[in-house]
Amino acid sequence: MSIIPWRNKRRNESMTDIAPAAFTQLRQEMERVVERFFRDPFGMFDFRNGVSDRWAPAIDLTETPEEITVRAEIPGVQAKDLDVSITDDVLTITGEKRETHERKSAGFVHSETRYGSFQRRIRLPAEVDADNVSAEVVDGVLTMRLKKAPGSRPKRIAVTSKG
Repeated sequence: MSIIPWRNKRRNESMTDIAPAAFTQLRQEMERVVERFFRDPFGMFDFRNGVSDRWAPAIDLTETPEEITVRAEIPGVQAKDLDVSITDDVLTITGEKRETHERKSAGFVHSETRYGSFQRRIRLPAEVDADNVSAEVVDGVLTMRLKKAPGSRPKRIAVTSKG
């Protein structure tokens, strides 16, 4: 965000005594103040662009002929705060992240709490058996193993040669 300097058409003689560098420095400092005012301390919402920059977990997806493995990085999220569902060929991971930091020192307590919900949807590369899915959280990583449906597994076809 930039503040555009205003220029008076009538020059005031007393204003010419102030160096132009001082005005430039003042404008830059005002821009920094405005920038700090509109910056969200948690990075959850960008007021300048009007766009939500909500946190969503990073996803790794691997596929073998028998199953699909999905790993999601969810540091600080408990298993009880997660909801995982499969609808058609879309895997949806929904949860809530809560962080509390408290620091006690001589005469004061500093406490910060951050929270927010997230949702991540992944289109699966093959049809899966929704009744044959396992999911567990270990050290901030959600690992899901989704067995492929029998009809979506690749079949090897033998090719013969005549001649």
